[in-house]
Amino acid sequence: MTLVKAASAHELLKRRLSESIREIGENGRKNKTMNHRAAPNLMYNPTQNEHWANTASHGLMVVPSILANELLVWKSQQIRNTLNNWKDSCSDGDFKESITSYCYGNQSHPTFAEFEFTSRTYGASLISLFLISTLYHWICWTQSQWKVKTGRHKGCAERRPSLNKSFHYCDRTTIYFFIAGSYTPWLMLRKIHPSIVWLQWIVWLGAAGGVTYSYLFFEKYKLLDTVLYIVAGLFPGLAMVLFQAENTVSGMPELAIGGAFYLTGVIFFKCDGILPYAHAIWHLFVACGAFTHYYGIYFHLYSQ
Repeated sequence: MTLVKAASAHELLKRRLSESIREIGENGRKNKTMNHRAAPNLMYNPTQNEHWANTASHGLMVVPSILANELLVWKSQQIRNTLNNWKDSCSDGDFKESITSYCYGNQSHPTFAEFEFTSRTYGASLISLFLISTLYHWICWTQSQWKVKTGRHKGCAERRPSLNKSFHYCDRTTIYFFIAGSYTPWLMLRKIHPSIVWLQWIVWLGAAGGVTYSYLFFEKYKLLDTVLYIVAGLFPGLAMVLFQAENTVSGMPELAIGGAFYLTGVIFFKCDGILPYAHAIWHLFVACGAFTHYYGIYFHLYSQ
């Protein structure tokens, strides 16, 4: 009897959930905040309201990402200047030798070049993610309006689809570079276990492989695309957690929380045509994940 009741409660919950989603979908289509779901392996066609939300949700992050990059570059230069001043003003031989070792790198500390390289690499990937995404969604938005205004502007309307496809490809491939760029500070500026040092270059090989895959099979296998993004994003983080070096716990909570934001957002990424503004909600989860990782990088890798 208990199993029968549990099965009945499960079916009732499932039915009510399905009805709620159907009702949300009907209201969304009525209010022009959602269109019908796309056929398998075809692109979803957003409404004008969704186009606006998709563009604005990442467009608002472009300037903050530029400022965040400048802050990291400034911080890396500040570290260099501070340690150089200590080195030059120190009279004790042993202490001066230890500071020199820190300044120019050893097994325990990153070099100045690594601080600057990671700040610029991570910053470039962060800016590119939001900038390319904004441009792509803006082009999609304007292209949808050009279709209505065909006539004397037919030439522009014919050129727009190729521009759309180019930026769509850039939007997809930038995600792989952003994943690699986001892991670069964690892999270069903190002590990692000797058994996973190879992650420093494998994340970039993975990004190059993702770009190649996207070029060869662009938008052909949408589910596989999502799986590849998840694997590329999860694998390095799991390896870092499982093979932690001694005294390197700092920053791991932020790394995990940021990853949780991305993973949760993927649910909405796959809900176009099911939930209104699903893609814009995905964008907000991406922004939250990026902010959490930036917070961890700045306060645990640069400020310490």
